[in-house]
Order: sequence, then structure tokens, then C-alpha cells
Amino acid sequence: MLELCRSGNLLLSRQEGELTVACVGDEQELEAILESFEEGNFWKAVKDSWDKWETHNLSLEAEISKDWATKGKASGLWKFDAMPKESSMQSSFTCEALLKNDWTPYNEIVIDFNNISEDAIQVNVAVQDALEWKWTATQPLLLGKGENKNVRFSLVEGLESDGLPVEALSHADKIQCLMIQVLGENMGGQIMVDNIRLIKTDDPLPSANPEPEVDPKSKPKSK
Repeated sequence: MLELCRSGNLLLSRQEGELTVACVGDEQELEAILESFEEGNFWKAVKDSWDKWETHNLSLEAEISKDWATKGKASGLWKFDAMPKESSMQSSFTCEALLKNDWTPYNEIVIDFNNISEDAIQVNVAVQDALEWKWTATQPLLLGKGENKNVRFSLVEGLESDGLPVEALSHADKIQCLMIQVLGENMGGQIMVDNIRLIKTDDPLPSANPEPEVDPKSKPKSK
């Protein structure tokens, strides 16, 4: 049972994996944990499974690591190959064992990253529904080297499906698969991922691409 929100307090409810997080004034944010990597590895690298569609994916491995975490003691450690201009420039990691399939109450997905590659990288999020199997993708964001915490992807602005803009997720109450992708030209490397959650906030992201919260000790290299 949720308590009334009081400014500065952290209020929790574990019902259906949801909790109320720190309040600002009298406003609340609703949060649902999708993945904390504490119960095993439910993620896969696409690897060559898309080759039959003549789209070679450059993801290599999806593993678990205890070298870094922002929630609990474990995180995902994902490896991807070099992505030159002549390649698909796409490394994809998927999960079909989501802790929550009804995303209708939420307007953002928030993720903590640790970019341990040699260069800045682009990432985005795509989701697939269980009825039409349609993919809907967010706009890519640039991650600098090192920790990039609380990276927010809007689920209501800037979405695309089959390369065309769409106004909303397809069948948001029946999300089947979550995919996180490294995109664009890069030299390959590794990225660590933790604390993937959905939030409903009264202060949603603008339609323009925001800058994630980046470790001040590391900035993206200029091209």
C-alpha cells in the first residue's frame, strides 16, 4: 500500500514490481524495474541470426559481470565487433523475459550504462509487441566513455517504426521483446548495462534529443 508522497522521502511499494521514487514537491514518479541482472542472464546477442535477412548484426556476446553495477551487484556486459561504414552499423541485444509487459502507464525507459569502449557510442532502444510483432524504436543517444547514468529514452516522442515516424508504441500493453542497440560507425568494444526501468513522470523529455547524465571525467571524442 502506497503512502502519501512527502517531499524528500523515498516511498516504496513492491506490488507488481512497481515503486514510488523520490518526490519533488507533491508530485510522484511511478517506476517499474525491467532488469537488474541479479537473477541471471536473460539477454542474447543477435550475432548472425539475422543473416538470413541479409542484415549481419555485429553483436558478439551478452554476459553478466560483477565488476560494476548501479543496482545490486551485477550488470550486463555486452560485446560488439567493429562497425565500419560498409557494415550494418548495428549491434543488437535482446530480452524476451521482461519483468513487465504492460507499458501503458509509462512514458520513458531509463538505463544506466558504463561505456568501457575506446570511443563514444550511439545507443537506442527498440521494443516489439506480441500481437503484430512490430518494432518501434527510440531516437539514438550519444554515450561518452565511462558511466552514463539515468539515460532517458522517451516512449512518447521521436518514435519510429520501419523508418517512419509513429506517435506511440504498438500495443504498449503487450510488449514482448526489448532490444538495446549500439548504432553507427565505431571501432567495436564493450558496454555494461544496469538498472533498466520504466518511469511515468510529469516532466517528460522534450521532442529534441536530450543529453544523458555523463561522468564529468569523460566526454565524447570529437570527430
